[in-house]
This record gives sequence, structure tokens and C-alpha cells, in this order.
Amino acid sequence: HVLKTRRQIWVSDDPGDDIMLLLTKEISNQLGSGPFFIMPVCIKGKPIGVIYADRNLSGRDLDEESSDSFDFMGQQANACLTSLSGE
Repeated sequence: HVLKTRRQIWVSDDPGDDIMLLLTKEISNQLGSGPFFIMPVCIKGKPIGVIYADRNLSGRDLDEESSDSFDFMGQQANACLTSLSGE
């Protein structure tokens, strides 16, 4: 879904039904429980992977500021990868 929409998703402690449909048992087994951010990694607008972040080890909450920082970091990573690809 993230690769298709090319948008960040913030999965909260209590995700809505639309997000719950995306959280298959396989994904939950890999990522564990708890809130997380996930966004696509793109080169020239083409998605090639994802970046995932959570705070499960520290136990700190995800908030709007951390969402904005995660989004900015992802934008910078995408811009750097596009630049390195020669475009």
C-alpha cells in the first residue's frame, strides 16, 4: 500500500479500520506491536523500498513532531537517491 500510494503512514496504537485491513498477520509478526511510521523510498518517483521507524525499545510515544521529522528525513533520502542516480 505504501509503495502504491507513495505516502507515509502513521500506524497508531489504535489504528482505524482502513489501516487494520493493511496489517496482516505476516506484517504484525515481522514488525511486532506498537505504533510506527512507514514511508516509501523512491528514485525519480519510482518506489524501490520503504523506511520504517518506531520507538518500541525506548517506549516513547510517537507524536506530530516526530512524524514531521520522519517525513522530512524521508524526503531528503529520496532527493539524495534521485541525485545519485544522475537526474
